[in-house]
Amino acid sequence: MAEVLFIVEVPTPYRNPVLDHLHLAGMDVLALYHRSDGGRGWGSATPAHPHLVVDGGRLRRIAALVRAALRPELRVVCCFGYGRLANVFSVLVARLRGARVVIRSDSNWLDERRRPRHRRWVKRLLLPAIFGRKARVWTVGAQNDRYWAEYGFTNRHVIPFGLPRPPVASLDQAAALRTRHALGDGLVILFVGRLAHAKGLDTLLAAFAAFDDRAARLVIVGQGPQRSLVDRAATADPRLRVLGALPQDQLGSVYAAADLFVLPSRYEPWGLVVAEAQANGLRVAVSDVVGCHADRVTTDNGWVFPAGDADRLAEVFVGARELKNSGRIRVPATPAFNAGAAMAADLVAQGARMGSARVRPVPDVDVDGRSSPVGATYDNERC
Repeated sequence: MAEVLFIVEVPTPYRNPVLDHLHLAGMDVLALYHRSDGGRGWGSATPAHPHLVVDGGRLRRIAALVRAALRPELRVVCCFGYGRLANVFSVLVARLRGARVVIRSDSNWLDERRRPRHRRWVKRLLLPAIFGRKARVWTVGAQNDRYWAEYGFTNRHVIPFGLPRPPVASLDQAAALRTRHALGDGLVILFVGRLAHAKGLDTLLAAFAAFDDRAARLVIVGQGPQRSLVDRAATADPRLRVLGALPQDQLGSVYAAADLFVLPSRYEPWGLVVAEAQANGLRVAVSDVVGCHADRVTTDNGWVFPAGDADRLAEVFVGARELKNSGRIRVPATPAFNAGAAMAADLVAQGARMGSARVRPVPDVDVDGRSSPVGATYDNERC
């Protein structure tokens, strides 16, 4: 099967280049994709690395992952997330046969510390029992590192959650989009994400309604259960532009056309869209529960405001307008980053081997031998 097994839910444009890097560098890797409930709007995301797709119900996914974990050549199992039984069973089996365990997730302590004490107490018992206290943890930032430290994992290594291929666009593309949607010359505020309660859309809409600037525009990209709330707000306020779901390859123009990106979430483990915005040189305003804020947001490139505080967010809009009027709204764009090299180095330290002789052709069948291409267009309920 492979020396390094990645247990992953779905392929994405950001994870694919990382695993592709490992494969092209000569590491014997295999990714098992096993989520059956669609994607989050990534668009086409076909991996170039060896991968298998597990279709069917929970028991079938568990059985497939357990079979993979039993392969005698397996040296390291990398579990991306642990919220599904298939992940848990495969890790337990891999540990029993002596494979090393690597964990990666975007859970953060900002959210966890608000949960009931008894739940945290149970997790302090279960997580080490499942993964083993010697498991290697690839943490993505300060709050994610704190999360795993609180649960007793000392073998941690920070590998930042960067974007190997962020959606960016030219100034001409940005200008065309501003013209197409009549965004004008005022402050353009942007939200990209799932239209759901956890994203704090009511806070955003209330703050924008209180922002007395007829030239300003609020652009909302995404789909979800609160679409009707957004549509009603757009009917009442002609300054709103609701673009609906957009594929990944069209997001660059939207980011480039904006002046300020806002993520007002009530719950946000990390906040990938923040990095997308920063790759286009946008200032960002995020709530204080967004997991990445401690790592990516400073007074030099944005604002952090209390979750649910529409008044404070409206003040941020005023400050952003002043910066735009003075020609200082843009910040240096964050460069692309592929974590594959850092992961490869650490996997070698965990016992994996490098060498082009072990690179295998990319399979295109699932664990039962049926054709199973990866790369469907998802429903844009991303982030």
